[in-house]
Amino acid sequence: MKTYLITGCASDIAQDYIRLLENRREDCVVYGQYRGNQETLQELQRSLRHVKLKLYYCGLRSGEETEAWIGALREEHIVPTNILHLVAVPPYRAKLENFDWAVFENDVNVQVRSLALLLKEYLPRMAEKQMGNVVVLLSSCTLGLPPERMTSYVMAKYALLGLVISTAHEYGRYGIRVNGISPSALNIRFPEDAPPMSREELEVETMLKQYVAPREACQAIDFLFSERSAYINGANINVAGNTDT
Repeated sequence: MKTYLITGCASDIAQDYIRLLENRREDCVVYGQYRGNQETLQELQRSLRHVKLKLYYCGLRSGEETEAWIGALREEHIVPTNILHLVAVPPYRAKLENFDWAVFENDVNVQVRSLALLLKEYLPRMAEKQMGNVVVLLSSCTLGLPPERMTSYVMAKYALLGLVISTAHEYGRYGIRVNGISPSALNIRFPEDAPPMSREELEVETMLKQYVAPREACQAIDFLFSERSAYINGANINVAGNTDT
């Protein structure tokens, strides 16, 4: 039976992907980290018949809290077959002259440090079994399409890309594949505490001048978790509607 470890489980993409698994009647277990939308997740949990969803509340801003969550997973002897890293920080737009190191540090802690700690824990154990897949949510900015006045966001996403490429190279010999997907602006709900940014500001950054639907990102994720992508490793899949990169 496949087991999925998903960060950012409260996100629209995560919930759509879980529904995709359920709709094709895939018997599997999903261990999901979340920080908000608890009621929505519990409602989803109750609706599932084939997917067993186990939820873990954890704020990934804190290294101690992240380590504690990983420790709890370790005590349950969990070794996932698939890791899906979807946690992200809402984009913060500011000119470089107003660059705030604390904003960047928060981006890195939530997105990069959390994944590095998870991979440190699980890739060696996956290697023992000679199998495993990791898919990471990146951004079209890593395809050479950086949005204006979003330095912290772009730097953090490139750091994530570096982690994807490095671990793919190190663990590919053990049958483990690590890949990323890079959508342009996603048609998702942002948290209430997200910094203000107009729909028009984000939409103008996309090549097709429209948002990427979560289900389209899920199709790319599902492809990378499938045998159809058996020879794809260390890739950054373009889901940005752009053919120039």
